[in-house]
Amino acid sequence: KDIHSDLVLKQYLLDELSGADRDLIEREYLADKEFFDQLLAVENDLVDDYVSGELSPPQRNRFERKMLATPRQREKLTQARFLLRSKRPHSRATPPPRERATWITAVSQRRVFAVATLLLLVTTGWLAIRVWQMSRQLEQMRAERVRVEEESRQLQAKLSGQQKQNTELLQKLSQAPETSVPVEPPKNESGLHLAIFVLPLTGTRGGGEQSPFKINQEIQTVQLVAHITNIAYRSFAGELQNADGKQLFTIRRLKARKTTNGATLPITIPAKLFEGSDFVLKVSGVGADGSLEDAGVYSFRLTKN
Repeated sequence: KDIHSDLVLKQYLLDELSGADRDLIEREYLADKEFFDQLLAVENDLVDDYVSGELSPPQRNRFERKMLATPRQREKLTQARFLLRSKRPHSRATPPPRERATWITAVSQRRVFAVATLLLLVTTGWLAIRVWQMSRQLEQMRAERVRVEEESRQLQAKLSGQQKQNTELLQKLSQAPETSVPVEPPKNESGLHLAIFVLPLTGTRGGGEQSPFKINQEIQTVQLVAHITNIAYRSFAGELQNADGKQLFTIRRLKARKTTNGATLPITIPAKLFEGSDFVLKVSGVGADGSLEDAGVYSFRLTKN
């Protein structure tokens, strides 16, 4: 039997079907909402037929025994009689319940589609805004990188120029006779003051009297240039001491610079370490085995204005 037929559903409601067919219909309307709506529509039509007297006596007996067993069904029968007395047939004047159920389902589907479309549009717009923001951030990062690279190139060029200037100055100083007169170049590119002094080799602590070197308060760095005679060492080490022999500053891995008159060893020391007036610079050569050998002792005086 076709369980979707209105006639078969009418027989089900009047308890005229076998147990197997009833079980099949019950499983179907529990699983299919449209089929359940169809069953309700057939039930309404059956109530209308009972009120209008269109059912046969056996069908009326089955209807009363089957369909009037619950208060809901009796209330539905009362409403049908009221509508019949008012000459407003329910099943004829209004769209069939099955059509109403189909229309309600269609409206619900359209609402779901509209909501889904709105969510899709909102999500797409949000993604577009995020992509635009990320693109702007990427452009800003690229511009910042270009700016940093340009500043780095400019700084490297300034450092190269300053190094060249210092090298030329050292060559001029090495060509000049040994003197205790300080040479103070102008302020360098970084804004720091540098004082350069050429040290004569004294051989012993306090050997010889030289005129004192003088620096002012603006000097931040002092570069001592020591003349050396043996440049066969792998590298050199320097140690600054005060008059009492206290160690003030040490530095290793120094490289000598060859000049026309021999070689010089520039040693850069912060000016704030020069506390007092009498100092000794001890230069040691680093041998192949890492041992230190005396390469020169330089005594000098330095005062601050």
